[in-house]
Amino acid sequence: MYSVIVVQRDGRLAAQVTTDAAGPGAVPLGGIDTGLGGAATAPVTGWALAGVVLVLIGAGAVARTRARR
Repeated sequence: MYSVIVVQRDGRLAAQVTTDAAGPGAVPLGGIDTGLGGAATAPVTGWALAGVVLVLIGAGAVARTRARR
């Protein structure tokens, strides 16, 4: 892959061709190691558990209030 760069030398513009990538490219064998790709499970933290408990308590309170009507 080549790039053409325009540079200024002695008050004049000049084009300079540079090589970005040289040599034969190696084709990778197999997949790229990127972890579990979203299949990993995150550990349940105390904050997440507390949030679920609060949502359940709130849902129970709403249900009790509607049942009394």
